[in-house]
Amino acid sequence: MVQAAPQVITDAGPLVDIPEEKKSPIKMIIVLVITALIPLCVGWACGRIYGARMLFNRTIEDAARIKKETEKIVVTNKKLIGTLSDSRTRGKGKILYDEKLMEELKDILRASPHASPEKAKKRQDQLFRTNYAMMEDIAINRLFHYYNNTLRLYQELETFIQKTERNKDLIKTYSDTQGKQGSKKYGIVFASDEGKYFLGSLVEVGNIVCTKEVKGECPKSDIGGFYVRSNFSGSWSPRIGKPSTSKEKVTDIVIPIIPDQNWQSVASGKKGRLQFLEYKRGYLTLSAICSLLSRSEKTLQQDLGKAANREKLFAPI
Repeated sequence: MVQAAPQVITDAGPLVDIPEEKKSPIKMIIVLVITALIPLCVGWACGRIYGARMLFNRTIEDAARIKKETEKIVVTNKKLIGTLSDSRTRGKGKILYDEKLMEELKDILRASPHASPEKAKKRQDQLFRTNYAMMEDIAINRLFHYYNNTLRLYQELETFIQKTERNKDLIKTYSDTQGKQGSKKYGIVFASDEGKYFLGSLVEVGNIVCTKEVKGECPKSDIGGFYVRSNFSGSWSPRIGKPSTSKEKVTDIVIPIIPDQNWQSVASGKKGRLQFLEYKRGYLTLSAICSLLSRSEKTLQQDLGKAANREKLFAPI
């Protein structure tokens, strides 16, 4: 048997042109860009990390330098505090003109490289040229407060020395009388009745006259009067403080004078009182600033020591 030949199927339709596929370069460009950005990003990140590490290490070095400079200032301030305290001891608790104090203060100013407003300001760069972002806020605040109070101390110290030197004789003259007359009390007695008015007399007031036998201080309710003397060197005689019966005369009353600033101004009658009060005010101002510095210096040094003793981070050059 003869097999039939396979039937050939042909497409009778028109020919269709199939365009060739063109490859887009966009994907390739994106891939190349991403490939190139990866090392750049890695390098940028590494650079930031390296820079932060270097800055951190530099802050540690700066903290150590600031601590060293601050220690020098603390030593000078302690000398000033000790000098003021010694003067108070020599005056037995009182503030009196002290020639030795003035000489010691001037010696400290001459010997210290920063114990003046001008010198202290010139050393600001050595204290404050650092990156504070890497230090604790409390340490920064304490450093600024301590430095500002130190600057105030030096400014007040210069003013104190200049005024004292300018009015030295007046201050000394008035100061010498403080120990002699500081404990005396005075009062007024009615010397005579002039009808429409009284005339009074100044007397020195002594011990209290107590109406009862008591041990120690007389209670206020039992005070009957005061011992007085009229010539400041004679004998003492008792006077009542206030009449309790009609038999007591007004001329027997003594009125103690309050020893306030107004009385001191009138009673002293000596030149130099105002200059001495200015000297005393300057001394108290210096003492107050020294007290602030003394209270803060320990914690400041601890904070700076903590910042300076941190471990440095690895940052190869």
